[in-house]
Amino acid sequence: MKRPPTPASAALPAPALAPEAQARPSSSPSARSRAAAGRAALLRPVAAVACEVSPDGEGGEFATARRRILRWVEAHAGPLPSSFRTADPRSFGGETLRHETDAVRLAATSRARGRGRYFGLTVEADRAPGCPGRRIVAALYRSASGTGLRTVVELPKRSGAGRGPSAGAPGAVHDLARSPGLMDYGWRIGTTPWIVEDEPGVEGLIHLIGDPDRTRPVFATGLSGGETDPEACAVDSWDLAHRTAGLAHVAVLTGPMTYLLSDRVGRRFSVFGGALRTYRPGCRIGEEARDHPIALPETVRQWPCGGPRQFTSYLTREAARLSLAYQLARSGWAPEHLMPEAHDEEAIHPLGAGEDTSPTPAAFAPPPQLVEAPRRRAG
Repeated sequence: MKRPPTPASAALPAPALAPEAQARPSSSPSARSRAAAGRAALLRPVAAVACEVSPDGEGGEFATARRRILRWVEAHAGPLPSSFRTADPRSFGGETLRHETDAVRLAATSRARGRGRYFGLTVEADRAPGCPGRRIVAALYRSASGTGLRTVVELPKRSGAGRGPSAGAPGAVHDLARSPGLMDYGWRIGTTPWIVEDEPGVEGLIHLIGDPDRTRPVFATGLSGGETDPEACAVDSWDLAHRTAGLAHVAVLTGPMTYLLSDRVGRRFSVFGGALRTYRPGCRIGEEARDHPIALPETVRQWPCGGPRQFTSYLTREAARLSLAYQLARSGWAPEHLMPEAHDEEAIHPLGAGEDTSPTPAAFAPPPQLVEAPRRRAG
């Protein structure tokens, strides 16, 4: 499969705060920066997505993605001031627009230079007096060679370790995956499972599993024997794919295709008999299979406090955790780089910048209950 080129850097100016662009009176830029830093100290990232927006062939994917992100915000926060919906980012002139309701606090910045475009947005929700709530930081970059998306979800440090649906990617990622589409390392980022039902599909799955550029886990279920109905999975694959959109790849192999996968990669690295295997980033077929744990159907059914549903939640949290180590670290950027309060022009990393600082797979020792070896042959 031919991969698209990695979008190149577009040197964009640092955002300039403009009080006259505020939706409400506010304090000085330095005071806002200190307040933002104080709130950030109480938050921790729980999920990150770094990918490319699929080109539409006419160069309109940046504007389309920006509209869909704002539409998603309005679905949760109500109508935004007309200044937020301005179609041409050049009209913003680098100003930071702010808007606050009882439910959310928003800040947005748009900048342009030549063919380069930047749109950054922060959304703070579920706030309580004196306490930060959930924060979503999102940014779109456009250069002559493509458009990229970066987004981070942060939760208060006092809350649980990213448990529950909040550990997943924001809904805007689901919307963008549907239109205009998202992709990374040459692979489509979807919201539905990939049904592997023929030999080309198996070869494609093997290529994805072994791709050294992959930054997302592959959750692959191998059906039993001659089973071909994806609904026979131990977990709801459609629910899993929806909850991990942008964070993981979800695949379901029909029973006959599990035999072919075993022939290609060996039984130690295969998945069959209704089991689900997690192929973590950095997988090298033929090395340590225990770094890519397998869960048997009975493990899923007996998962504490809810069986398959809770197991799906566990996988969602696992995908979110890995996204911080691979998507966030490999991109070489941090949430504060995208904030409207960021004044350092060098802080905004271009697409593809940053060295690969991903930890080795050994840094993620799989839980004991997921290291079980298959006890039966497919069929």
